[in-house]
Amino acid sequence: MANAEALASVGHRVRLHVQESRRMRNVVRKTVEWHGVQQCETSLGWPASLPDSDAVVATTWFTAGPVAAMRTTARRLYFVQDYEPLFFPAGDLAVVAGASYDLGLKTLVIGHWLQHKLAADHAVRAWSVPFTADLSVYAVSEDRRRPRIVAIYQPDKPRRCSELVCETLRRLMDRSPVEVVTVGSERGPSLGARHRHLGLVSKSALANLYRTSYAGLCLSASNPSRVPFEMMACGLPVVELGLANNIYDLPGDGCLLARPDPQSLTEALVTLAEDEIMRSDLSSGGAEYMRARPQVAEAEAFVRFIEGHIAGDIPAARATGPVYTGDPIVVAPTDAWSPAGQRSIISRLTRD
Repeated sequence: MANAEALASVGHRVRLHVQESRRMRNVVRKTVEWHGVQQCETSLGWPASLPDSDAVVATTWFTAGPVAAMRTTARRLYFVQDYEPLFFPAGDLAVVAGASYDLGLKTLVIGHWLQHKLAADHAVRAWSVPFTADLSVYAVSEDRRRPRIVAIYQPDKPRRCSELVCETLRRLMDRSPVEVVTVGSERGPSLGARHRHLGLVSKSALANLYRTSYAGLCLSASNPSRVPFEMMACGLPVVELGLANNIYDLPGDGCLLARPDPQSLTEALVTLAEDEIMRSDLSSGGAEYMRARPQVAEAEAFVRFIEGHIAGDIPAARATGPVYTGDPIVVAPTDAWSPAGQRSIISRLTRD
């Protein structure tokens, strides 16, 4: 929504077409309220034609088809913010979500892993906007850090690996006297006496939490969350999954990547809790990395993409390689752990 508002702020007429919902009343009004729409126009449903537009932008896999089929002379564009086929089990929805990248729409992505993914799997050469942070909110302050780990817990988003987060934090508290705080959802887990769940907190409270803690845990099994970049902007070292989706956007200067198991992730957090020099290096390195990535940089890149395609003179897209070039932290497993979902599936298969 911020990017649409940025287009409107430089003089474009921007119309937001909001999906109809049988489960939600007043969906347009709620979209305006929830997302802070100020300069954009809003309307309900997908139009069959757009005779007076210069560009039409799909923003999800299920809007790409209507954009491709629309009667219009406008430029047909696609803003991809995650690899949505990963949101579904292998089947119809995953296949049709993947097919949305094959419709010939000119594509913009956030970050560089999606550039790599779309090129490798769909032969799509996508443009990119950077991951940024609002540096007026997320910024380094005086050193008031305490032995505390901040973790993102979002069980409503499977790609954020909430069960792996909880198991990692349990093991961390068995090995280290640090305090653990979880945020990101109304209801939180129960992890013990040194754990607090703060739920959904304001941006300013979140930034203060990042500024006063030792490390942040945020797990991304698809395109990285924006959260690690906001953590780094506050000088908070980040622990993330050592998977291919993270090495293109998360820098070794501000992050530790670990193999996606609780033993390796715990080891990364314990290392940061105990190694003051490493903490300091990653804190300053991450903050320095983010100083060149203010929120306005994403908006400006988005506007350049739209205006460039309207004018027909946008330079060719350029993909980049990984920015995390070290090895992930790997610990030999001493026990077998599996999430509850896996255990229930195995139990059902055994029973059947």
